[in-house]
Parts: sequence; structure tokens; C-alpha cells
Amino acid sequence: MAFVLCSGGIGCHYSSGAPDFIFKNTLSTPIIICETVDGKAKTIETSIYRSAMTYKLDFTSKVVSTSGGGGVITEYDPSLPPGTSRQMLEAHPRVVADVYKHVYDLNGNETQPPTLAYEDIYTAHPAIVAVGPNPNGTPPAGVPLMPPTVAD
Repeated sequence: MAFVLCSGGIGCHYSSGAPDFIFKNTLSTPIIICETVDGKAKTIETSIYRSAMTYKLDFTSKVVSTSGGGGVITEYDPSLPPGTSRQMLEAHPRVVADVYKHVYDLNGNETQPPTLAYEDIYTAHPAIVAVGPNPNGTPPAGVPLMPPTVAD
């Protein structure tokens, strides 16, 4: 399992194996797709904006702070060969990023000062390492069994 983080605050999607969302622009002009995630309410709001191409939008981000993260969670995976391990997830610090909206005319000239669009916060998490049986085939002592994955 890989985890990729885009520039702080500039959205990316992480797939856990569930079906991906697919967007198709059926309009004759470009669209902008913006998502707002509320972790407390556990909701995602998606807005789609159509541009008449009289201006261009761009978003940039600036990391404001990083903290925490690190540590390792070790889980037993009996499907691995004896004496081996595999990193399932890399550790990641907490990241706070400010995202700015830029408006340009069609010639590429910025028409107004950048404005703060939102603040994005990425939660810190430890690394997860799966370990196989001991070389003699027994489970490693004190290491919890890795939770099973759900197949579609």
C-alpha cells in the first residue's frame, strides 16, 4: 500500500482499494472541481465550477507548520516469508498548509492579490510494518496479527 502526499493543501486523492470517482467534463469549457472535507461531520462537499474563460484560476500552497508523526506500528502477516518484513505505510508528520487562490487574465497577468482560500491540515500517522513468521515458522512474540483486508 502506498501513500502519496501532494504539496501541502493542494488536493490529491488516496485510494484504499474502493472504486474511484470518475469525472467527465461534457461541457465545451474547462471546469474546476473543489472539495471541502469536514472530518468532524465526516462529510465531503464537491463543487463544480464552469469557467467562461474570461479568467484563469490557480492555487498555490505554503506549509505553515509540521509536527509529530513518526513511530512504528508492527503487525504480524503470516503470508510473508519467514524472517521478512514489508513497509505497508510510511510515517507522516502533521502538516498545516495555507492554500491561496490566484486570478489571472487570459494573457497570464495576475489581476488581484492572492487570497487565502482555506487552511488544510494533514493528520500525523506512524509507519506500519508487516513482519512474517520467525525463521523457524512461529509467529513473532508480542506482535499483533495484521487486520485482514476486505476484497471487493
